[in-house]
Amino acid sequence: MKKKSLFLATILLYGSIKPMEIPIPVEQKIPISINVLMASRAIGNCLLLGTMVLGSAYIMFKRIQQLWQTQPKIEIENLTEEDSFANLAGSLPEDIEELKEIIQGPQKILSLGGKIPRGALLAGAPGVGKTAIARALAKESGRLFFSISAAQLGSKYIFGGVKILESIFKEVLKQCAKHKKSAIVFIDEFDAIGSRATSSHSDATTTNTTQTLTRFLEIMTNSKSEPIFWLAATNAPNVLDPALLRPGRFSAPIEIPLPTQKVRAQIFKLHINQAKFKLTPKLADPKKKNKFIKRWAQRTQNFTGADIKELLNKAAIQAGILGADHIKHVHINKQLKRMKTNKQTAHQNFLTNGRISVI
Repeated sequence: MKKKSLFLATILLYGSIKPMEIPIPVEQKIPISINVLMASRAIGNCLLLGTMVLGSAYIMFKRIQQLWQTQPKIEIENLTEEDSFANLAGSLPEDIEELKEIIQGPQKILSLGGKIPRGALLAGAPGVGKTAIARALAKESGRLFFSISAAQLGSKYIFGGVKILESIFKEVLKQCAKHKKSAIVFIDEFDAIGSRATSSHSDATTTNTTQTLTRFLEIMTNSKSEPIFWLAATNAPNVLDPALLRPGRFSAPIEIPLPTQKVRAQIFKLHINQAKFKLTPKLADPKKKNKFIKRWAQRTQNFTGADIKELLNKAAIQAGILGADHIKHVHINKQLKRMKTNKQTAHQNFLTNGRISVI
């Protein structure tokens, strides 16, 4: 009770004390004027700056949120009977035959004390069949097959590519455990993240690409990734970072060459039979058909399997536009001339820009 009374007395005493005023002569007082317009402008500028900062922060937050929500999804791809080496024209390179044995029977090599590489690099011009070989390896080895483009792993956000890569890795391991199978993960256009040229730049995109490559190598050599065999495809093996070829990572690049004339003839037969292109009845006779196929194979030097399929497809489109009932020799010849002209123009532009072909 005494403490409460003392507290109230203190408050009353403090309230009765008036602040001491220091007398200042009028002539010594400094006049102060407030410019209302300038003050309002200053307040407006502060509010505008604050709004801009908050707006920028909100936009950045939404972009980062969008990045996490729009990560590329990877799923098990369905493999059919067509995804086999029997449906690939020509004989396989010796390195592919060895790779086939490594993937199908790793226990034989391990029992001898050998160490299985974690992956392989397929090098070759676009359209030579790198994807088809990867699918065939998965089909004949009984493994799950996943594929993704390395361009999808690139990101302009800090650690964006790393986040995407880790998400893909977790999903593949999850599916391997679910189906109790090993897997092949095929990464196309691998030079998009594996190029050593990325270390010579300092921009944000290059930094993130380097971070993605570093994280990929960590995942590749991780013991958890043992069920996964990594297959990467590139058109430019000479620009890849040498760190990729260290022991326990990728084996030396396996070059997939352009098809020879004999193989091109086999590719023509394969596509004509599989795609069921409706050729003119004059070509129904096997001897005549083989004669024309041999001629087409001679004239399609430096054509890939994809180029030959596109040639037949363009001939079918032209025949349909002209109202023809069948694909005739003249349709194929016209499209062949057009494609060869386009290839020559593209090659000249390639050399004019100072770039050098690696394959």
